[in-house]
Amino acid sequence: MSGAAVIVALCLSRKADRDAARAQLNAHRAAAHRTLAKLIDVVNSVHTIHRHIEAQTKAAESAVSSSPDALPAASRLWRRVQPLVGFGDEENITFGTEESSPLIEAGQIDLLTDMMLLGRRHGALIATMKEYAIRRDALTELAPPPVDFDGMLGAVYLTAEQLIRL
Repeated sequence: MSGAAVIVALCLSRKADRDAARAQLNAHRAAAHRTLAKLIDVVNSVHTIHRHIEAQTKAAESAVSSSPDALPAASRLWRRVQPLVGFGDEENITFGTEESSPLIEAGQIDLLTDMMLLGRRHGALIATMKEYAIRRDALTELAPPPVDFDGMLGAVYLTAEQLIRL
């Protein structure tokens, strides 16, 4: 092999190495952007749920605090906290190998672990909110309509048969 061929081969090899490094950097950037978008989705979703529950809880507490014969907090919140609707595929937010690879290469195992746990906890939260809506709707369908209103609170009187069904 001639000297010129060796030089050309080395130049091409270096160019290939640079191109491969650039491609890997671009792939890592794309993974970082996807990860950031997923994290933003999780944060927005959790914030929406938190805001909803906080507003419903405050409304329940203010309605009950105006009534001297109010029931204990544990027995009244389910009646006041309305289900939150409009969930899509938020429970399926996962961080896979594409998002984890750059973190593993950077030695950010703790961050990766936290991120993956966050995705799983978020999925559980969304599934719980959906299940709460289903069960609450089923329960309110079985219960008779409230009577004897005191402001925002209504009393429900149950027969023994209705109580067993609930």
